[in-house]
Amino acid sequence: MNNEIWLHLLDSAHCMDSLSAVIMETQDLAYPLLRRVTMHTMADDIFKQANVVIVLDNAIPKVDQCPEEYIKMVTSECAKYGALINQNADKDVKVVVAGSSYVNLKALIIASNAPSINQHNIVALPTQLEFEAKALIAKKLNTQSAAVKDVIVWGNINGINHLDLRDAKIYQYESSVWGPPTFSRPLLNMIYDRKWLKNNLVQEWRERREHRSGMSAAHCIAKVLSWWHKDSDTGEIVSLGVMSE
Repeated sequence: MNNEIWLHLLDSAHCMDSLSAVIMETQDLAYPLLRRVTMHTMADDIFKQANVVIVLDNAIPKVDQCPEEYIKMVTSECAKYGALINQNADKDVKVVVAGSSYVNLKALIIASNAPSINQHNIVALPTQLEFEAKALIAKKLNTQSAAVKDVIVWGNINGINHLDLRDAKIYQYESSVWGPPTFSRPLLNMIYDRKWLKNNLVQEWRERREHRSGMSAAHCIAKVLSWWHKDSDTGEIVSLGVMSE
């Protein structure tokens, strides 16, 4: 993909100083395909002809705010996003919803308010959870994270979820059996510490997300967009929150 990018940054009016700093950093990258960066507040013409929309956490719950109030606020904001995406964006737009709060809900509300957009083009992103699990497993097996594939995350991205390793595989693992780069083995057959697998893995996985930085989140978004635009046909399983049929 060698198309030039026009990056539009959207936030509330009191965050414009922060967005200005982001624009300067983006320009400092000297990225050859970055044509222009602009910042916006909510207006009727946002998402105009957008090909990709990335929705991040748009509000942080206040200390004294009850969950019901926060959900109501999030629902209202995402309903506006969905309606404006439906009105202004390219009809093949790809919408990626990421963040650390109510990601599934946000994707659902946006999709519900954008009926003319392909519902499978609006996805909630659990890729960071998936990569965090791969990193833990790779550490346990003393290998690199990229060698662990086909880990699946089910459920609510920011709530109750399930880590599924039944189809997971490991590649280029140093042991008595060795093969070419395409050779893999079932992951569960290679983890001999069943106690760790049963009792510790999920706990460590849930604790790991408490130490996140923006770097891994940005990488996950970029990775999913890369797969999406390049029509990846590697056969690797990727977890995404998508509207069911």
